[in-house]
Amino acid sequence: MRPFVRDTLTLQSGQVVLAVVHALRAFLVLRWLGPVEFGPLALAQSLVVFVSLVDASAIGRAALVEVARAVASRDHDGMAGALSRFLGLHVVLSVGIVAIVWWLGPWVSEAAYGRAEVGHYARWLALPLVLEAPFLTISVVLQAARRVRTLVAIEAARAGLLLVSTLVALVVQASAWSVVAAGIATSGLTLMGTLAGQGWLRRAVEGLPSWQTLVRRVPRERFGPTMQSGGLVALDKHAGNLAGHVPVLLLGLVDTTAVAHLAAAIRVMAVPAPLLTGLARSLDTTLALRAARGSRDVVVAWREATWRAAGAWLPIAMLMAAAAWVGMVPVLGEAYAPARAAILPLLVQSIALGAGVGLGPAYRALDAVWRSLVVGLLVLAVAIGPGWWMVETWGVAGAAWFHAVRTGATIGLGAIVVSGLARIAPRASGTPSRPSASHGGQP
Repeated sequence: MRPFVRDTLTLQSGQVVLAVVHALRAFLVLRWLGPVEFGPLALAQSLVVFVSLVDASAIGRAALVEVARAVASRDHDGMAGALSRFLGLHVVLSVGIVAIVWWLGPWVSEAAYGRAEVGHYARWLALPLVLEAPFLTISVVLQAARRVRTLVAIEAARAGLLLVSTLVALVVQASAWSVVAAGIATSGLTLMGTLAGQGWLRRAVEGLPSWQTLVRRVPRERFGPTMQSGGLVALDKHAGNLAGHVPVLLLGLVDTTAVAHLAAAIRVMAVPAPLLTGLARSLDTTLALRAARGSRDVVVAWREATWRAAGAWLPIAMLMAAAAWVGMVPVLGEAYAPARAAILPLLVQSIALGAGVGLGPAYRALDAVWRSLVVGLLVLAVAIGPGWWMVETWGVAGAAWFHAVRTGATIGLGAIVVSGLARIAPRASGTPSRPSASHGGQP
């Protein structure tokens, strides 16, 4: 079996496991908290994205290229340098984000929503950004070394740990603070496990340095090139995440409980979304390799992948929408009945995501991330006025339609831009990475 096919199948099998685990956790949180308790928590999650300036994890996209080259050439010193730069930058940026959220969170939530507790939730929801730096570092090196089975195994283990910790916390006390505490506990345990398991990890990946070596190298590294290559990607990913949370933030200005209905519908419809994540990871590698042949090859491969992904995703999205419509109230309770109004527009949004799964990898393979950022911000700027009117007029349904229209417009305009790059860019150089959320990020 070809390595690409084998890796894709492995990733997809792992994403199925993640989808099931995330679905179970979403059911626990939504059912046990109810809309009144869950609404402020969902709003706090969106507030963290709003207050943050960049997505620190996106710096891994620049590190992934450097690590992959070092692995291919068995340059152990190059691998250590790339990982040290990623680890150092991620910690610094994450600490900065957490500081901003701690400073502005309660003030913004009190000024905008009249509920300071939303900001207090946001403070603690931001803390895992710092704790997960070593785990993300290992994810980068495993992906670069094509140790896909190991990567899938540790991601599944982390998801299972989060599910168990959430269940235990809710049994002790069914509150939003219990969910927050479960997330922090999971990040802390993941941190300890990642640090303690360095011996096993170093046997799995040839040349992987110890954590002590990485930390000692951080002060000596030059971070300029990594920031230059990864900074724009981090801004683009953050802009996409923010755009995906804007409907929630606007709806919170109208009705905090309605936020719970919208967020519940989004989480239910996003249950199969990890399947798209696995495909996007594979496309990151494939399109980056095509970039060495020229931009036209990248666009041809992207078009082919788009048609196949859209065709395969359409029945999945429709089945999920039908299951959500039928099962949401019996499973989650009558209190979530208003969430049904969001299912149809979220189906449209989900179909658009399936068609746009290759856009992020294509932008990066063509070195056109700045175009992705411009497209996303332009569409958001044009759509936010009509979107606010839709939220005020139709509540949950209006926010969901705003989400769907913005996502579809971003992907449609992005497809035009990427197609045009085949004619104006003679060659391209790729930046394989984890998938961007800039074309329809989920709150």
